[in-house]
Amino acid sequence: MNTAPLRYARHHVLESFGEEGQARLGAARVLVVGVGGVGGAAVLYLASSGVGALVLNDFDTVDVTNLPRQPLYDEEDLGMRKAEAAARRLAARYPHLAVEALPLRLDPSAFARAVRAVDLVLDASDNFPTRFAVNAACVGAGRPLVVAAAQAYEVQITTVDPRSGAGCYRCLFAEESPEDAFGDGCRRTGVLAPLVAVAGGLAASEAVRLLAGQDAAWRGRLLHGDVRTGRFGTTRYRADPACPVCAAVETRG
Repeated sequence: MNTAPLRYARHHVLESFGEEGQARLGAARVLVVGVGGVGGAAVLYLASSGVGALVLNDFDTVDVTNLPRQPLYDEEDLGMRKAEAAARRLAARYPHLAVEALPLRLDPSAFARAVRAVDLVLDASDNFPTRFAVNAACVGAGRPLVVAAAQAYEVQITTVDPRSGAGCYRCLFAEESPEDAFGDGCRRTGVLAPLVAVAGGLAASEAVRLLAGQDAAWRGRLLHGDVRTGRFGTTRYRADPACPVCAAVETRG
């Protein structure tokens, strides 16, 4: 039985989405940086939503502490590069998907090349140096960027659109931001396992809508939430005229 015409039926009836938005998704190419908890959840929804091509960048390997919050992997993947294990699993599950693994640490020039070859970047990395490098590459190439993070009981999401002039990730966080402010803190503070799915799902939702031609929900705003208190809110930020990244790049129309 050919189920292809029915697969995306719920998208086809969505207001401001429809078959045209689904067709845009099918033609889109997305770079996902970090395929751990947040990124692993995001790629599952990007693939199942009908994105045409995914490029997965992660040089880390699967270890046993990942398994409670990263259901994309299981025991047979232990010791494998996450990018390669994720690409193998997604390719087997989603025949329509073109998937490429980049299981290496990218330098700024490599990030720039990878970003120029895609339509959108989803950053689910766990440290500021990587986020700053990805942000700089996206600003330089004029590509939209969705940044998502989860740590302890908290989530953060923001969208950078270099074409809008609304500011970039460096406008929001200075380079000297403390490490415990959603830096490489997961090993120290832990993370509630289901929380990464919340962050990954929200990030994938933002990416899918943008690729389908809708407007960004969190451009110029940081969504932050704490599941202990049930409080979610947003913090607005603006382009910093002294930003060493976006202030030096001509705004793209």
